[in-house]
Amino acid sequence: MSGRSAKYDYKELLKILFEHRLEVRNNVCSTSAVIWDEIRKKINGVMSKKAIYNFVRNNKHNCWDFLEILETDLRKNLIPCDTSSDDENQLHFTLIVNKEEWNMIAPLICFKPKLQPGWTDILNKKIKDKDYNCLWIFKNHHISTTGNTYLTINGFCKECKAELFVLNEQGPDEEGLSLSCSITNISTSKHTNCARQLRGLEREKVSQILLKGNLPINYLRENANSNEKRNIRNLEVLRKCKQEALQKNINVGSSINTTRCPELNLQHLKYTQPYTNVIHSISLDKFFVHYWTYEQLNIYNSYITNHKDYSILNLDATGSLIQKLSRPYNRSSAHIFLYAGVVHLNKKHGQIPVVQMLSECQDTIHISLWLQCWIKNGAKPPKMVICDHSLALLGAASWSF
Repeated sequence: MSGRSAKYDYKELLKILFEHRLEVRNNVCSTSAVIWDEIRKKINGVMSKKAIYNFVRNNKHNCWDFLEILETDLRKNLIPCDTSSDDENQLHFTLIVNKEEWNMIAPLICFKPKLQPGWTDILNKKIKDKDYNCLWIFKNHHISTTGNTYLTINGFCKECKAELFVLNEQGPDEEGLSLSCSITNISTSKHTNCARQLRGLEREKVSQILLKGNLPINYLRENANSNEKRNIRNLEVLRKCKQEALQKNINVGSSINTTRCPELNLQHLKYTQPYTNVIHSISLDKFFVHYWTYEQLNIYNSYITNHKDYSILNLDATGSLIQKLSRPYNRSSAHIFLYAGVVHLNKKHGQIPVVQMLSECQDTIHISLWLQCWIKNGAKPPKMVICDHSLALLGAASWSF
């Protein structure tokens, strides 16, 4: 089956390119050169200037031989050293991707090879120490095991629209990969303090720090004085990063529902360590869940034993913590309240919660069911119960104790 016919005869395009071969050779590394727009006009706009540039840059139909383009023309704007040019709007330098980093992103297949996911993060990390604080977006990359160049990468700054061109001719060696980089049309006046995206290896690194007990707000404060303002993310990003890491850890080795159904996920957690002896009862509709640990139960019973004459259990509820659950046909659950029983041990330890329930049923029957299940599990009745003027709480306490 024949492929789609070309919009323009490449032989005619080669003739026009040959007429301007000197300008083409001098701008083979620049996508924004005026010559590409001039050629586009000569072919009546059938091809875009980007398509014309890619035609030459990728050596389509061996046009380099016809236009007498040499490998030296590809790197005429690339200086293989860590110094910038005299033009303040340009920058040329060399990056070294070490062997370990290259193994992480090296192509896995030979047919139409592509770098592995994460290559943009490694390149961004390498470039940020060299450039003018640009926010790079990589458009594409091309790997050729048989052509004159092994790897080419094109990108641009999201804010100032500076152009980035990365080139490697020889391919990787024992030490890794050497990349010649050229940045043009830099305009630092257009830069803002917009943060870089937190993704890839860096996102995983930050999530591991947050999982060790460091709160997102504390992490933000610790890095507030960083010289790299692009790396200061807001609280929403950090919290989402931690949430995804927690969800990933929960999903490992379990059958947690990835569609984020809270009720079914709670059921799976009920049979997963360390929650097997924490979650005691779950109801789907109407929703409620009873939970307490054996440590809480032992602390409470010890308190009752040591305060036989004046043991006090405080009961209260709040409805400001839990979102409503989704129901079929665009419906939602009733308000879900958190119920908790608290005892005051002493001045040193203060108040300690000993039993909890989440419930959308705010009536005496369901509250008393929670307390009776707790007593059935081994809790001793207190001498006194303190609660607010809720008739449901008053009735459940009287019924249960």
